Amino acid sequence: MGRLHLSMLMLLVTATAGFGQNQGAVPRAIPLPDTLGANFAVTDTLTGRSGPADYDFLVGTWRFTFQARQPDGSFTAPFTGHWVFTRKQTGGQGALLEDHWRPDDPSATWDAGTWTYRAYNPARQIWEMQGINTNLGVWQPGLMWSAGDDRLLTEWYGPMLV
Repeated sequence: MGRLHLSMLMLLVTATAGFGQNQGAVPRAIPLPDTLGANFAVTDTLTGRSGPADYDFLVGTWRFTFQARQPDGSFTAPFTGHWVFTRKQTGGQGALLEDHWRPDDPSATWDAGTWTYRAYNPARQIWEMQGINTNLGVWQPGLMWSAGDDRLLTEWYGPMLV
């Protein structure tokens, strides 16, 4: 899935912009082809379509390594964490994914981190999402859709659309 890693990275960047910003710049630890922006027009959200099972492949527990890019282009120190996706049992009344993204931090409770709720909108044929970080308490709305084998998303993080 060509653009999945970019979409995931953008989600992580938006969900964790506050992590590690007090640390000095370090070399890039995670080689990716692009972390400076999406390869699609934001207007794709007007015509993009998706199906209710398009994100089922995410269900499960994922271990990640994350490294944030700071506004000046430098990188923070990488850290590891877990990302857990659960498909909620709706009895056939819609599709809902809940995910929990959290750094491996022994001083934090399990429930700390970023929670995201992704619901399939059958009228628009697109996924709508709302994420919230327990440290910030600010909702981050977004949209998700498919483009062939790619999965794309846009998300508001404060005043920025990422």
